Amino acid sequence: MILTSLLSRRSLLLFLTGSLAYNAQQVKSQPILNTIRQYDTAKSQAIEATRIQSITVADGVPYVHLAMLIALSEIPDDKRQAVKFGGYQAMTAALLAIEHLNTGNGTLVEEVAGLDKRCNIKFTAEVRDTALSEIEALNHIVDLTSRLEKTELPAAVLGAFRSAVSIATSL
Repeated sequence: MILTSLLSRRSLLLFLTGSLAYNAQQVKSQPILNTIRQYDTAKSQAIEATRIQSITVADGVPYVHLAMLIALSEIPDDKRQAVKFGGYQAMTAALLAIEHLNTGNGTLVEEVAGLDKRCNIKFTAEVRDTALSEIEALNHIVDLTSRLEKTELPAAVLGAFRSAVSIATSL
């Protein structure tokens, strides 16, 4: 999450568009941030799926599912509104990092280049809005960890932003 601490919304947009322009030939014909949805769909439609520790193996492909607890909104005076700091940047940076892991894109981190050829693990993710609330975040943790379909359990939970929220969600 180093990216999110360095980038404002404007510079994040410039960074992403610059990165895409730099890699225009690679991404020109393919949708951006597409593998997360693609692999989540493949995993959910698998004929056979089992859970081995924190990894779901669906039709022979290992998947690591990440859940992100991020403050995308806040609820002052019982009226939900978008946050004015880092939540969207953190979400974008994390999803871009996952996309780069899935596609072996080494544009930002050289060591990731070709990872998709060397490692068959695929990553999926979901984002949960904590609304800067310990109660909201804890409700998400309960929901995430009590799923009846064990192959949909997250391997890891990333977040939350504030210590007060993180303390309430630590397991």
